[in-house]
Amino acid sequence: MFFGKINLAVFFVVLLWINPLKAQFQFSSKNLMRTEVGLQKQSASFNQMLLQDSDLPVENEWNKPKPEGWKSPMVGALLSALLPGLGQVYGGNYVTGSIYFASEVSLWGGISYYNSKGDDKTDEFIDFAEANWHVERYYGYLISHYISENGGTNTFGDPDVDGFFDLSASEVNFLKDYENNVCGTGCSHHVINEALVTGKKDRNYYENIYKYDQFSQGWIDIVYPEGAETVAYVNNVNIAYKPFDLGNSVSEKRNEYRKMRNDANDFYKTADNFSLGLFATRLVSAIHAAVSINNQNKEKFASLTPDVIRYNGNLVNAATLKIRW
Repeated sequence: MFFGKINLAVFFVVLLWINPLKAQFQFSSKNLMRTEVGLQKQSASFNQMLLQDSDLPVENEWNKPKPEGWKSPMVGALLSALLPGLGQVYGGNYVTGSIYFASEVSLWGGISYYNSKGDDKTDEFIDFAEANWHVERYYGYLISHYISENGGTNTFGDPDVDGFFDLSASEVNFLKDYENNVCGTGCSHHVINEALVTGKKDRNYYENIYKYDQFSQGWIDIVYPEGAETVAYVNNVNIAYKPFDLGNSVSEKRNEYRKMRNDANDFYKTADNFSLGLFATRLVSAIHAAVSINNQNKEKFASLTPDVIRYNGNLVNAATLKIRW
């Protein structure tokens, strides 16, 4: 009986201990369920926010809002490409802009100056050629050769006191054909003949009279021994026409004329170099304007702001550096 009462008492004690524990466990389970539901709601809300953000238009250089005072590097580059220094002025760099602009003005001044020098030297060598080279003199020696080859028969009339023949267009064309027949490969240029017929003296005319030995006889300082009018173009026994065979004879007038031509060409080449400088200045100024404006934007509009980001599946605090480009 005694032991039966003890067992009954123990049973009631255990029962009283289990009931509170069960109730506590049920309460904790309910709290956990509520916490899980709350987290699910927060996660759904966060996911919804991300979905809403993904629907926003992507910002780029063309549609993102620009802060006050922001300058476009592209606009600066285009302005400096049009006029060196203008892009720098647009970006607020007036000193550098004035330097580029001064370079532009100087280059245009150089182009104008050296083109003018080249024009003056061109006028000078044209006047010199008119005074010291005569197409009639050149044809005179062709006529002398023709006469000597035809037994002294002169079909061109007599020359004037200066030794020049007054030739008609048909006579000039005859000499041109004659020259082609007897000259061979030594005389491939006939612009002089064209000039005499038409009266036009173009760039080729003034170039050929010094460039090719064929026309050496036209210079007034080429002197031939008396009685040997064909010595300059007849090889020994008159078997070939060689207008370029002057032996030891040198025309100083021709050399002087050549130097004038070279000087004129040098002036024009220098002007061309200044023109290349214009292109280089525009390129450098455009690049400098874009880079300098971009750097100014970085300095003015860089900012550090607090933010929340997702990292390894968790939301963490962070700092965001924002730079306007």
